[in-house]
Order: sequence, then C-alpha cells, then structure tokens
Amino acid sequence: MAMMHLQPMIYQTQHYNDVRFCDTLMNQSVHIDKVMQKQYADQNEKNRLRVNPSIDVVRFLSFQGISFRGRDEKIDSKTCGNFIELIKHTISYNEEVAYVVLENAPGNAKYTSLEVQKEILHVFAEKVRKR
Repeated sequence: MAMMHLQPMIYQTQHYNDVRFCDTLMNQSVHIDKVMQKQYADQNEKNRLRVNPSIDVVRFLSFQGISFRGRDEKIDSKTCGNFIELIKHTISYNEEVAYVVLENAPGNAKYTSLEVQKEILHVFAEKVRKR
C-alpha cells in the first residue's frame, strides 16, 4: 500500500517540473537569442566607451601638433608619452569610462596601440580631404 501512495506523488513532482520547464522555455526574456543580443549590446557599449577617449585624444594631439609617443609606451611608465597621459587624464573625469579602459580593458580591446592611433588619424585625414 505504501508503494501505491508514493507513485502519484512522483508523478505530481515530475509534472510540476515539466510545467516549470515549459514556463521557462516560453519566457521570452530568457531565450538564448535575447541573452546574446543583450550581451552584444553591452559589449558594443563598452567598446564605444573604450574608443571614445582615444578618438578625443588623437583629435586634440593632432590639431595641436603635439607628439603622441614617449620612450616607453607601457601604461605604468613614467615616460609613456602624451597619448597615454592624456587618456589617463580624460578618464579621470568619468568613472564609467575608467572602469573599461587601459588596465581594465581586455588585451585585444584597449584601443591605444600605434595601429589604432594611425587608423584614427587616417579617418580624420580622409574627412579633411573630403571637405
């Protein structure tokens, strides 16, 4: 008799789990495409926050005719150059940006390399030529 009493309880538990799983699948906010879109949007926003100080600093240095590079371009160097120093200065005014640039940025998304600086300069040069 005890076995018969346990059987309906097992089925009820399984049914409860199935209903919960179905509800989870039907919930649009947890679908994988929604989660991926949110992560993609978050990553895009962080990349914008990372690249904007670089663009601003390149614009300032180039319009003023000031050199970009120093002897040692490491972030913690005492002679790291005007570009890195101005980035540090720029991010000191915005905590949100400070959390995603320089030391806090992933290695492949710092946007401070010589190649990135040249690419930004190239974009400015093209805009000037078109005008």
